[in-house]
Amino acid sequence: MAFDDPAYYLMATSAIAAVTIYFLPESARRHLPRSMPSVDLDKAAQELVATQDDNAILDMDTLPFGTSYGAAKASH
Repeated sequence: MAFDDPAYYLMATSAIAAVTIYFLPESARRHLPRSMPSVDLDKAAQELVATQDDNAILDMDTLPFGTSYGAAKASH
């Protein structure tokens, strides 16, 4: 067996990729980390704001507010 065969490289990179993909967080139906959610209608924006505290797919801690969201939430 020679380890210079391309099949061994393919198997090694596939194993590395499988392990990497296993540890990636699920991002389906979620906004990109550190990006603002986007909506196309005013009604959708109002609904998003109204349900932001209870919305399971909207992680307020990852949005680019800095400390302003935490301070605003604490004051209310």
